Amino acid sequence: MKRVAVVGAGISGLSTCYYLTLLNPELQVTLFEKSKPGGWIQTMTKDNFIFETGPRSIRVSPQARDVFEIIHRVGMLDQVALSRTSRTQACIYADDKMIELLPSNKYKISAIFGNPLYRRTICAWLFKRSPKYEKVDDESIEAFARKKYKFWNDEDREYFISTFLDAFQTGIYSGDMSKLSARSCSPFTEPFLKMNFPEQKRPKLKHHEDPEIEKAYGWAVGVRSNAFNFKDGLGSFINALLDYLQRFPNFKYVPLGVASIEKNDMAGGRVVDEKKEIYKVDHVITTIPSFQIPSILKGYSRISDLCKTIPHNSILTINVGYEENPGLSGIGYLVPKRQKSLISGVLYDSSQFPLRKPCLSIMGPADKCSSELQEAFIKEFQKQTGIKETPRTVVSSFCENALPQYNVGHYKIVQEIEEKSPSWLHVSGQSIYKSGVPNCIQTSKELVNKLMNIPIE
Repeated sequence: MKRVAVVGAGISGLSTCYYLTLLNPELQVTLFEKSKPGGWIQTMTKDNFIFETGPRSIRVSPQARDVFEIIHRVGMLDQVALSRTSRTQACIYADDKMIELLPSNKYKISAIFGNPLYRRTICAWLFKRSPKYEKVDDESIEAFARKKYKFWNDEDREYFISTFLDAFQTGIYSGDMSKLSARSCSPFTEPFLKMNFPEQKRPKLKHHEDPEIEKAYGWAVGVRSNAFNFKDGLGSFINALLDYLQRFPNFKYVPLGVASIEKNDMAGGRVVDEKKEIYKVDHVITTIPSFQIPSILKGYSRISDLCKTIPHNSILTINVGYEENPGLSGIGYLVPKRQKSLISGVLYDSSQFPLRKPCLSIMGPADKCSSELQEAFIKEFQKQTGIKETPRTVVSSFCENALPQYNVGHYKIVQEIEEKSPSWLHVSGQSIYKSGVPNCIQTSKELVNKLMNIPIE
């Protein structure tokens, strides 16, 4: 293999190019992107505020080792900013009040046992038998939770699912937990596979062989940080990664969209850009949203039809900046659907990353962006938190069809796309495989490993 085309310069496309050039610096890699590099990862600076209009940070998890490797190689370890919050410092807004996930005072243990719901749940886990579980190939997050988790009574179960579980999945997928797949959605995948396919061996994530990378990851874990960003925002990481790739003489960045992808007359594939220039390559990897594929992939109608079946939801983000901290502390809060709020979640960005000027992000499902909707989001936030300070700066960002919905049966769609794809084509990206920066990078690594038949340690 001498020539590879990658379509889409989001984190999936960029990391795919990274691993291709890492394994074979002589490989001719062409990356196409009709919009801005980074995909939904975009950072905006206004009035000295740093706003993330897409993903707000990168979660600290074992998969983040691969992220730290790329950060190290592009020379940005000294730019990493760790959050000063933990996962337990989040709240849920339900029944018109804030509910702490875990008590934040110094008498945490006594406060937990003082909460009737927590006390009953602990007793259920200690003394009640696990419900009988019948194995299935796939099921919804809601159905899986009803069978897996033990509760003292039905009322506790309904409250937990409609409040905590729904708020949690809404914060990640902005979807319907009665439709979303436990098999395909993190963090439910691992427990689902363990319960339904215990015979399958899943590879354990290893420590990285480079001590600098392991040290950086250990640093994040050691301070119990829940996430990290960069001093100048996630966009600076995207720019650094693209700059790194452009140092390779055989890497080419084409800032154009793709008009068509089809089989080449002889072998491999052929990519035609918007200016009708033809690129004959040995392999094509698409990382664009699945709903964009049918209009450009020629001659493979079944793959196009499958791509059309993956739904995507849109999200509106209102970035709000203040002259002084209006009282933000912790991560922020999530809102379950039963609250019937415009808002699905609020993140206190400057509370997580104190070097930033006071700012937060208000998010919710939407089908458009308007000044009226922006005002309604802010009023809803003020009502829920009691914060009345006038914002210094407000920026709205509408991300249309940004959130793929991995509904029950999604794995079958993925399997058939893989089976129907010719040897010269891989359909990848977060529409197909797991979303989130660490997951996207891990998927790219596994894809290139398979394609090049050379394991990346």
